[in-house]
Amino acid sequence: MTSDNGAGVEESRSETDNLSLRSKLRRSKRKIRRGSQASQATIATVSSTKSGLSAVEDVDEDEEDEDIETIPRSHAPYSQEITSDLSDSIVSHSDMPGHMIPMRSSGPILTLNVQMSLCETNLSAFLSSERLSLDAQPINRHCFHPCISLEMLKNIVSGVEYLHSRGVVHRDLKPANVFLSLSTDRHPPYGSVDISTCKACPKRDCLHVTPRIGDFGLVAALGDKCMGADTGTKPVGTEFYRPPTTKGVSEKLDVFALGVVGFEMLQNFGTRMERVAALNDLRRGDFPDGFASELGDVGKSVQLLISAMVQADEEKRLHCDQVKSEIGRLVNVLKA
Repeated sequence: MTSDNGAGVEESRSETDNLSLRSKLRRSKRKIRRGSQASQATIATVSSTKSGLSAVEDVDEDEEDEDIETIPRSHAPYSQEITSDLSDSIVSHSDMPGHMIPMRSSGPILTLNVQMSLCETNLSAFLSSERLSLDAQPINRHCFHPCISLEMLKNIVSGVEYLHSRGVVHRDLKPANVFLSLSTDRHPPYGSVDISTCKACPKRDCLHVTPRIGDFGLVAALGDKCMGADTGTKPVGTEFYRPPTTKGVSEKLDVFALGVVGFEMLQNFGTRMERVAALNDLRRGDFPDGFASELGDVGKSVQLLISAMVQADEEKRLHCDQVKSEIGRLVNVLKA
């Protein structure tokens, strides 16, 4: 009788010990879950505890799983491997993209920032009488006089020449892609032209105009054979500003466009139809009546320059450095 009672007491103690160990295991797991920084709920067990309570773990595994609340995440990390001694989790935020990266214990964190200049207008608006600024007042318009026009054209050519020196061709030069930065500071910005220096416009206020070439969506490397008639590929760029034919990607593609842009900076059009007709004639080598005479003493030289820039034959077309040199000479004559 005593032995049976003793056996019953021992059995009761064993059951009590098992319940106590099971309770400790639950508390240990809950503590680990609360302290975890992972984006998903995980179960961490201490190996020593697991080895000591393996029998209890096997019996009560299904019961323990029922106590765990698992929160599904749509942006789960791609890897759960521990990659740092400082953290055993993946940093996760609800506003971050799905491709998460593990935390690193060392090394810089790089952030890409794109900074662009803010330009008030572009050459297309500067040449047009139809564009209005935000305050509904006519913007500062180009005067179309030869000295200011050639000075500004020379600065644009300098920018294009730099592109060529870096081995690329723009292929889509036109007034809309030449942005203008305007400044009234006493000290002129580099590459700017003060339109108040025009002798034919004595009453104009000081305004420094700095051209900046933009829109490089069609840029190509010099020497690429991707546009010629031999390949059957349609030429790229805006129709008025590209030559009729070409053998490949060369700097003379941009020279042709610069010739058309220069012509627009020297010829004031009254209507859009007049501009379209004049540009079509220019592609054939024809200039409006009286174009040279209206430019004064340098009129014939300017017409010859533009004509050499828009030559349909690429071999006869001028190089960029030749254009820049001739424009500089004409500006010096006008300022003398």
